[in-house]
Amino acid sequence: MTEKTRLLGILVGMMMVASYASAYTVDGSLSDWGITPFTDWTPDSPTAECQVHDYDGTNPIDNPSPYPDSPYGGELFDIEMMCFDDAPGMAYFASVVSMGPNGYGSFSMGDLALDLDSNPSTGMLGYEYGIKINGSNRGDICYLPKWHNATDIKPNSPAYFTCDGPGSVLKGEKATVKYVDAGIKDYPAGCTSGPHCTHNYIIEVGVKKSLIGLPEGDSGPIHMTQNCGNDDIHLWIDWDYQLPEFVSAAVPLLILIGAPTAAFVLVRKKK
Repeated sequence: MTEKTRLLGILVGMMMVASYASAYTVDGSLSDWGITPFTDWTPDSPTAECQVHDYDGTNPIDNPSPYPDSPYGGELFDIEMMCFDDAPGMAYFASVVSMGPNGYGSFSMGDLALDLDSNPSTGMLGYEYGIKINGSNRGDICYLPKWHNATDIKPNSPAYFTCDGPGSVLKGEKATVKYVDAGIKDYPAGCTSGPHCTHNYIIEVGVKKSLIGLPEGDSGPIHMTQNCGNDDIHLWIDWDYQLPEFVSAAVPLLILIGAPTAAFVLVRKKK
C-alpha cells in the first residue's frame, strides 16, 4: 500500500466518523441517532456512548438502603436511557424518561449535570456544569452552579441547580433543548392506550463545546435524576473530537475538491 493510498483511507474514515456525529438535529427524535426506544437501543455512530436502564418490572436497579430497588415509586420515575456523542465544536445528549415536562404533582425531572474534568472538588460531587432541561429557563448553562440535593433518595443527588452559588457563571448563550412526548407507551407490557398506560418522553440537548469549557479526552460522568431522586442514571463519557478538531475543516475540503485531489494536496509527491 502506498503512502498516498494509506492517507486517503484515513481521510475517508475521518469523513465517515464525522458524518455520524454531525448529523444530529436537536428535535426530540432519536431517528438520527439510529435508536428506536424499546426496540433498538444501539446508536449508529461509532463514537456514541449510551447507558440503558429500561425497567420492565423484572429488572430493577439496586437503590441505596433502605429504599426498595429502583425505580422507587414505579415506572413513572423510570429513566430508561442516556446517550452522548460529540462532533467538531458540539456536544449532544439524549435521554428517554417516563416523566413528562409538566411533571407529576410535586415531582419533576431535574437538570443535566456534567462532570467534565473528573475533579470531585469542582462543584457538588464534581459536576462543574449544569444545563436546565425544563421550565422558563430551559437551555440555561451554568458554570459552578449551586446544586441541590434530591428530596427523597439523597444519594442520587444532585437533582437540580440554581445559578447563584459562589463563583457561579450563567453563560450568555443557551443550549438547544427539546423535551417531547415520544409517542410510545411501553408499560405495563402490551398497554397501548388508556389512563394506566405510561407515556415516554425524549429529552435531547445540543450545546457548543465552547460554552462548557472545551472538554477533551476522558471525562467524568454525566448525570440525571428527578427532584425526588427516585431513579437516576450515570454515563461516563469520552470526547472523541479534541482540539483543534481539524476534521471539521477537512470534511468540507474533501467535499469541495474530492478525496483524491485532497490526498494529492496533503501528500508530498515522492521524488
